[in-house]
Amino acid sequence: MEGTYSLYAPNDREGIWGFVRDLPTPTLAKEDHKALEVEFSDAEIAEALTHLKKEWAPGPNGFQSEFFKCIQSQVVPHLQDLYMCAKL
Repeated sequence: MEGTYSLYAPNDREGIWGFVRDLPTPTLAKEDHKALEVEFSDAEIAEALTHLKKEWAPGPNGFQSEFFKCIQSQVVPHLQDLYMCAKL
C-alpha cells in the first residue's frame, strides 16, 4: 500500500511552492478596497432581506428566510453591526 501513496505524492515540494509563489495573483486597487469598506445602509440591508427567496432550507441558525422578513425592522440594525464587525 505504501507504494501506491508515494506514486502520487509530489517529490519536489520546493519546486511546487516556487511555482505557486510565482503565479500571478489578482489584487484590488486601494480605491476599490476602500469602496468595499463602506458601511451598508439600513435600507440596503432591508432591501436584501426582501429579495431572499421563499422556502429555502434553514441556515446554520435554524431560521428560514421568511422569519427574517417578518422581523426585518428588528433585525436590520443587528445585521448592520454584524457586517461591520467582519474583516476583509
